[in-house]
Order: sequence, then structure tokens, then C-alpha cells
Amino acid sequence: MIENFRKKIGFPLTEKQLDMIADKVYSRLVENRKIAMQSPKAGTGDMLTSKEAARMLGMTSTYLLSIKDQFRYVKMGENKQCRVLFYKEDILDKISSYKK
Repeated sequence: MIENFRKKIGFPLTEKQLDMIADKVYSRLVENRKIAMQSPKAGTGDMLTSKEAARMLGMTSTYLLSIKDQFRYVKMGENKQCRVLFYKEDILDKISSYKK
């Protein structure tokens, strides 16, 4: 299996380098799983997806994501396609400030 991997990537890696890569990947997977297990999920009543929050605020989810730093949020993932969850309390507070 290791030989096949070496051929596919086009340059040789030592056994030690492969072990280091495997350890790093494993550590990241474990850490991401811990974060996902600890982070609140949408639908629990405490968190809202960007679409749900945007709908409540009367704006598009694209615009909400562009101003997300005005709210507390949890980012699920590391890339551009990550999921952003907003605290429902913050969204409701913003809505009530509009009404004043």
C-alpha cells in the first residue's frame, strides 16, 4: 500500500515522513471531532444556520455572512464551505433593537 502511495504522488517519501503525515492527519481528525462534539448544533434552539438567521433579520444569507463579525458565531470547518451557526439570542436582540 505504501509503495502504491509513493508511485501515485510522484515522489518518494520515507517511512518516517509517511508516519509523520499520518499522525498529523489523525490529530486533526480527532481535534475536529472534539470541536464538532462540543459545538452546539443547529436545531437545538440555541443556534441558527445562516439561512435561518438571515430570514429572521430580513436579509440574504450572503449579506449576513459578510457582516457576521457583528454577531457571535461558531464556525464548523476550516474552509470557505464551512458551516456558520449564529447564537439565536444575538439575532433576537438585534431584531428587538430594530423595533425600539
